[in-house]
Amino acid sequence: MIKTAYHYDDLMILPALEAHLNSRTDCIPHYASGQLPFFAAPMSTVVAQQNYQFFLEQGLNVCFPRYQNLPPNFFDLQKQYKGRLFLAMDLEEFNKEFLVLGKKLNRQHAILIDTANGHLQRVYELCLAAKKEYGQQMLLMAGNIGHPQTFERLAETGVDYLRLGIGGGRNCNTSSFTGVHYPLASLIIESRKLAQQLPKAPKIIADGGIGSYANAIMALACGADYVMMGSLINQALESAGQNYLFKQIPLSQKLAKLAFRLGLPLYKEYKALHSRPASAQQGLIGRRAVEGRRSLQKVQYQLPDFLFNLGSYLQSAMSYTGKIHLEDFIGQVELITDQR
Repeated sequence: MIKTAYHYDDLMILPALEAHLNSRTDCIPHYASGQLPFFAAPMSTVVAQQNYQFFLEQGLNVCFPRYQNLPPNFFDLQKQYKGRLFLAMDLEEFNKEFLVLGKKLNRQHAILIDTANGHLQRVYELCLAAKKEYGQQMLLMAGNIGHPQTFERLAETGVDYLRLGIGGGRNCNTSSFTGVHYPLASLIIESRKLAQQLPKAPKIIADGGIGSYANAIMALACGADYVMMGSLINQALESAGQNYLFKQIPLSQKLAKLAFRLGLPLYKEYKALHSRPASAQQGLIGRRAVEGRRSLQKVQYQLPDFLFNLGSYLQSAMSYTGKIHLEDFIGQVELITDQR
């Protein structure tokens, strides 16, 4: 039996029969805590030392990429931006620092176990051991997973956030090379149904395949608590990607700002974690096949403008469905499809 599953673009949000509000400005596109439901992906061409604090100041939640030098005030900022700034680590790095060496925590740490294959038994074991050792002293994010029942399984460990999505990223070749994928809209919907049956469930993070404002809003409508974005944020002037004028001439960030103001064709390097350039940086070329690629994306906007538009479009979607509070919109609107 072949199961039917849906991508974001296969679905549409059905408006409410009647929306009891005055305008879209009545709708609140963030949580009661003030936190936006959006994360910057832990990619070196998205987040780096020079911009992560600016991202936080703009209201964006951040996962700081692995294999980069850690800013000296990083853990102070983790305390200041509680639950909004995560440090990405690979499996072995996480295991060594927290479980082998038994690092002592004098404040809460927010850590992402960053691996493409969250179905590995080792991911389950590390999450279980870490939450047992540190409890709420460690805010733990894990993934990525591509099966609803894996969500249920990893929830047993006490992990706080789970990233859903395999092979959906713009520059990720995993699905095209391996055939492994679970359409994200259905993955989120089914995982949320399981989460509602659990006494304590991780927050759902939709990761990969967010190529438009509508995709981000649809992920929330399907039931994601947060949406992680790489490609869309890379297209912001302030992203960490190397700047190129006319796709050829490297520019400093200072000159890139000038070129953008003048309306010149400015591009950003965008590379997946397991692209050839990224793998070379990590010393992994020759040890495994590459499952990502590098590309150049045109700079489309400045980050504050992008976030303003995204929030405004989310407000609009909420107003059509009669949802004033974000918590009432997520996973609680009617979806339809014309797919047969």
